[in-house]
Amino acid sequence: MRRVRVPMHVLGVPEHDTAEINLMDSQDIDALVTMEFIDFTTCEYVRDTAMLGQGKCAITVGHFNLEQPGMEYMVRWLPLALGDGCPRVDFVPMGDTYQYLVPA
Repeated sequence: MRRVRVPMHVLGVPEHDTAEINLMDSQDIDALVTMEFIDFTTCEYVRDTAMLGQGKCAITVGHFNLEQPGMEYMVRWLPLALGDGCPRVDFVPMGDTYQYLVPA
């Protein structure tokens, strides 16, 4: 893997999907690292190019997994910010939303 792009979100807007695919081709991008990947056009493009041996992939960090450290920090910060009247604050981990297995 030589080139990685972080588009943050791939949301399924047709003109953005086309632009993302064109960038992967024109800039020889090997991997996308996204928070949310809810588009089928770009996803299918990545899968098709990988199946054709072009070595492209997408890594979805997960929107909520990416925010989890901040939410964990809020357990310490919120009582300090709100002071004496602060209600009990607990952290509940999100966990993985989904998991994909690729056959060898």
